[in-house]
Amino acid sequence: MSTITVSHGSDSDYKSIQAAVDNAYNGDEIIIKQGIYNENVSIHGKTITIRGENDVVVENNSKDIFSLKNSDSVIDNITIKQKALGVWDFPIDICGRRPTIKNCKIYGGTSSCIGIAMG
Repeated sequence: MSTITVSHGSDSDYKSIQAAVDNAYNGDEIIIKQGIYNENVSIHGKTITIRGENDVVVENNSKDIFSLKNSDSVIDNITIKQKALGVWDFPIDICGRRPTIKNCKIYGGTSSCIGIAMG
């Protein structure tokens, strides 16, 4: 298990959350340093922890902000802002498995909900 850091500065392993996720292994923890990140993050088939440090905002105006498919990952201490206006655009989209979302503030464009599909 490793700890991976993400920030806009030079003091981190990666500058984007998705790059950190792509290079993480099961059991790794990704620490996101304070800042605003304009991203869509796909976590497919991994069991990792993504934790915000201090004030972390992940936002976007298209698609789902976090897409968790067949993932038992943890998302912790992050403000998630979905600015899209589409009916099927969710701040968090979950398909299968049992991820954990805790200590997060979640805001949606037209739908302030989490999309959940089983299977």
